[in-house]
Amino acid sequence: MSGGAEGGGTVGLFGLGLTLLAAGLVLAAVGIRLRSRPLRTPRSYDTRAPAASDADRPVNPHALPKSYGAIPPAG
Repeated sequence: MSGGAEGGGTVGLFGLGLTLLAAGLVLAAVGIRLRSRPLRTPRSYDTRAPAASDADRPVNPHALPKSYGAIPPAG
């Protein structure tokens, strides 16, 4: 029926799968823990790290012009 060689390969692959699953769960837990650490600190505009300086940002040609509080004409 089934010899020792086939059973050993099956057990080996099962062990490899369990090892990879455990390693993946550990890496996911560590990643979530490291990612959520800065989120516990209060953030404000004074303490935030800017993603890019305003001088480096391109002008958006599709943006609406600033109205500066003006009311648009009716009609």
